[in-house]
Amino acid sequence: MYKRRLRKGTRYQVVLNGPSGSDMDLWVWRPGTTEIFQFTPGCFVKGGRCPALQAVSGGRTADEKVTFRAPRTGVFYVQVNGWYSGGRYTLTFKKV
Repeated sequence: MYKRRLRKGTRYQVVLNGPSGSDMDLWVWRPGTTEIFQFTPGCFVKGGRCPALQAVSGGRTADEKVTFRAPRTGVFYVQVNGWYSGGRYTLTFKKV
């Protein structure tokens, strides 16, 4: 789990590059989240409530990317999950 202080209204991109042949997922949690759980269908539909601000699980791949606008200033947590395999990865934050 990583944490980063982000500014309200700023657009960010988080990029995960993992080892070939592994399956990794990327999560950006809302500030103030006290409980996290796996992605469930409907979590990101209009009106859905979810502690994740953004999440991506692009199938059995290790490279994932999320782009979002911070809804408020605060500390956001980013989580990387490795399924079926692990290994070294890089995580890059940037303003876009």
